[in-house]
Amino acid sequence: MSFEIAFPPNPDELPGARAALRTWLQEVGIDGEHATADVLIVTSELVTNGVFHDGGGPITLRAAEHRGDVSIEVTTVDHLPGHRPTYRDVEGSAEGGRGLTIVRALSRGYDVQQHDRQRVTTCWIPAMP
Repeated sequence: MSFEIAFPPNPDELPGARAALRTWLQEVGIDGEHATADVLIVTSELVTNGVFHDGGGPITLRAAEHRGDVSIEVTTVDHLPGHRPTYRDVEGSAEGGRGLTIVRALSRGYDVQQHDRQRVTTCWIPAMP
């Protein structure tokens, strides 16, 4: 069983997408507070990056459960073709720039693929102890 939702690149859309994902997590048996929180935090970071750094068209969020891990895939459309997210160290007082650091800390890894003007970011989050 997998999950998919598409929505406009607007920050106001994130709470509804997160709520739908939380419901799906419960339906597939991932309901531990820690696991659910990690999946939702990583998803929020990836979608927020898409809203603020891409935002050229609808965002598609997909999820699937694989033997205790949850794969998250976020597809966004670039404003500027060829611009990829990059890892960077961030000053402690900076307002943003921690998204990929958080994704790295909470996931087993992530991958970014560019297809024309679409960016597909995929990561794998351990969801079972």
